[in-house]
Amino acid sequence: MFHHQIKQINNDLKRTKRAIISFGCSFVEGQGAVDQDLYETMEWDMEKIGIPMAANLTLKEKSKLLRTRSELYTGLDGNIVWDKMEQKNAFVNVLCKKYYGNSWTPINFGIRGRGNRASIRNLYYWPELQLKRAKEIIVVWAPSGMERYDFVNDVFDEHNMFTTVWPHKNQDHLQGPRKQLWDAYADAVYTEKQAVLETIATALELKNWCNAHNAKLIITPAFDEGYTKKNMVQRLNDIVMRNGNNVLQRHFRSGENIMKETLIRKKNYYAGYSDSMAKIVDQWPWQDMFRPQDQLTFAQLCTKQEKNPQHFWEYSGKGSPNDWITVCAHPSAKGHDLFAEEIYKKIEGVYG
Repeated sequence: MFHHQIKQINNDLKRTKRAIISFGCSFVEGQGAVDQDLYETMEWDMEKIGIPMAANLTLKEKSKLLRTRSELYTGLDGNIVWDKMEQKNAFVNVLCKKYYGNSWTPINFGIRGRGNRASIRNLYYWPELQLKRAKEIIVVWAPSGMERYDFVNDVFDEHNMFTTVWPHKNQDHLQGPRKQLWDAYADAVYTEKQAVLETIATALELKNWCNAHNAKLIITPAFDEGYTKKNMVQRLNDIVMRNGNNVLQRHFRSGENIMKETLIRKKNYYAGYSDSMAKIVDQWPWQDMFRPQDQLTFAQLCTKQEKNPQHFWEYSGKGSPNDWITVCAHPSAKGHDLFAEEIYKKIEGVYG
């Protein structure tokens, strides 16, 4: 959501008295979901990971687009900004406008490049948003990668208040303390165990909010296939190995070396540890998980439509053959439309 959208959203809430709120990363915000006819008829490039795809346009083509597509405008660098078009085509907007005929108000809290913590904290940081006008609320959460860790940024733009670190090193775009922080997160903080526990706490925070506001919750992971009970329990039972400087070396998988594992657990883990970890995972709102077309993630839903599906990341830089995944490895506009349709059927089937 952008600050300039608040007035219109509040007016819509006053009219509809119902809201569908989406949370997540770029898969929720709508990155890459330009109008399908444009995506399929234009040439697109992706400079590198983390940089949105760009259209190869002549000056004449660019001028025509700006005249004929009202959502488009140019940024300070003179390039076309696709954000408004992408948000228009994001699944929460399509769900409310196309499938519910504007009888629900869409609120898109997706933030590209950010994690679950940043997206869900938006619940507290937009006091101008008149959510109290909504008598019915449905929350659709598409969890991002568990490994992302968000903290408050120095500068708040009209869309995002957070910055994010990831568990890999050598970020050339960062210098000084921020680069040191990024590297320290990779070396000294991040483990899969830590990521799972943080994510469970975030899920419980959202579930508690939903309970307090009598909101229905639907959860479909964006692309991370680790959101299963088996995986979470496994990760919490892993043994983290560090060197003498406490730098992360590896995760020692449960069952990998029974003799060594038994010695380590006897020395460092309390009796009943595994049972306790399973009980922690049981707190996840599993009853709210939704598998569209029996797929674990939004990305899988899209790739399933391809004749010979690959992992969505395999389409990075080229897009999928039938245009369900874009050049920047995100769901296309028709992918968002399909997800919106599946959510609509879920809502009507369970709550309708």
